[in-house]
Amino acid sequence: MLGGKQATVCGSGKRAIYRYGRPGRVELTAFDLRLARRGYSGGGETQIHVANRDYRYILFDRTIRTGFGADGRNDPAISSGLIIRRAGRTIATRPCDNDAPIPARATTVMPADGTVLPH
Repeated sequence: MLGGKQATVCGSGKRAIYRYGRPGRVELTAFDLRLARRGYSGGGETQIHVANRDYRYILFDRTIRTGFGADGRNDPAISSGLIIRRAGRTIATRPCDNDAPIPARATTVMPADGTVLPH
């Protein structure tokens, strides 16, 4: 959930569909989705890029190492959300109410874009 609205990506066969809106009221449906992934030391980020005219919607799933716990293990910060860009500029970032990971299966239903965009 993104402030009362939902962003979903569903896959069927070799096709992915993006939907955004309130439950029962879809405001945007898009089929042109691209996947971008980047690994970091102690984490990484996956993004799904959705194009709609001069807007770009970027769903993200990110894990960043913030330090090490007392036991020496990685102490990660996990976040997910939606970035809205228009004409190349970020106009909004909406965090998810729950950390919703982008599954590895996404690589089988959308082409790789290769470029993880900054937040």
